Amino acid sequence: MNNNKSAIILVGTSIECLFSLKKILDSGCIVSGVVFCNQRDLRSRIKSEFRRVRKYGFFLRFSQIFLSLIYKAIYGHSDKLYINQCLQNFDPHSFYDELIEKNISYMHTSNYDSKESIDYIKLKDPDFLVCHTPYWIDKRVRMLPRDRLVIGGHPGLVPFYRGSHSAFWSIFDECPDKNGYSIFCLDQGVDSGPLIDQRPLRYNYNISYKSNDAYLMKHISLALAEIANDYSHGKILSASPQSPLQPSQIRTPPGIIDFLAFKKKLRKSNLINF
Repeated sequence: MNNNKSAIILVGTSIECLFSLKKILDSGCIVSGVVFCNQRDLRSRIKSEFRRVRKYGFFLRFSQIFLSLIYKAIYGHSDKLYINQCLQNFDPHSFYDELIEKNISYMHTSNYDSKESIDYIKLKDPDFLVCHTPYWIDKRVRMLPRDRLVIGGHPGLVPFYRGSHSAFWSIFDECPDKNGYSIFCLDQGVDSGPLIDQRPLRYNYNISYKSNDAYLMKHISLALAEIANDYSHGKILSASPQSPLQPSQIRTPPGIIDFLAFKKKLRKSNLINF
């Protein structure tokens, strides 16, 4: 009896997301299609900013934007060098020839729940979905695969750190033992679905918190590829509900005041001249 199952991969267009796609393709997972999503066009970015202002408030959102500009000026170059090294100088366009060679179709979209995306997934009729993306996966999409299964990951140990920048907040809270990554089944909540696997990883105080995020993303890519391949070839997936789930576990992007307090805590601990 053939227990093989096919997957559609939902990915963003950042190098970390595309690295996951490459590892899944290399793993032997049966892939029937790929949906690339990019919401960086002007209209999508304006809509996203309005949502964030409503969610965080004007002053916090301004502080987050200000920090992102300062951060990029200080750490942008070193982060880029570290990410290239961490991902082994991965070429983010290297898999297109592989998709063609393996006769795997793909499409580009600005929303996973667009009519075109949903029609594409329905046509391919996958057993499950695997995602590595910064964008929301709507219920209409999560219900499309035969097994009603969407496997995703998060650079943080859930349920303790859900939402944004878990590596930053684990150190900010002086809980370095809760730095790590998690693999789970996506549901209607924020990083709240049944847990498949998670691993604590040592925070590297010699690099920035975003470079630490990239390190966690690399391990998510490797874990997603292994889990997707196992499930694709008949291995039973074991997942357990997260508990306890509390709203306070969902963290927001840090603002400039948070970042200054973060640096102060690092200096106070004499962990590094950061």
